[in-house]
Amino acid sequence: MLRVQFGEYPIQNNQIVDLSVVQLPINLSWPEQIDQFYTVVLLDVTSNFLQLLIVNIPGQNLSSGDHLTQYVPPAPYEGTHLYQVFLYQQSQRIPEQSINRNMFRLAPFVQRNGLTLVDQINFLVESSSSGFYF
Repeated sequence: MLRVQFGEYPIQNNQIVDLSVVQLPINLSWPEQIDQFYTVVLLDVTSNFLQLLIVNIPGQNLSSGDHLTQYVPPAPYEGTHLYQVFLYQQSQRIPEQSINRNMFRLAPFVQRNGLTLVDQINFLVESSSSGFYF
């Protein structure tokens, strides 16, 4: 089972999370299979913005994976945004590639790279009352 934490705060599926919490460092863990590579995706589904994409993760060693994007903490500019964290098992190593964070299309990426969904967690974040977070 995929576990997501921001700082010391564990996130439950479909939880509404305070904006201040998601500004803390993200920590991900899952039961790994030996000799397997994984891909992690964090996507703002509401705006279709890619917050994080790490591929070729050996086991749970995120720092040894290839960061195709660096982590950008969730920060919805207005309203409530749905975020999804996906964990995929890879059938092969994924080559380095240029990724457009804006309007990221997950389904073609998954298909093109032969990924198999292991687990996902959804959570909601509301924008700050001013519309900006600093």
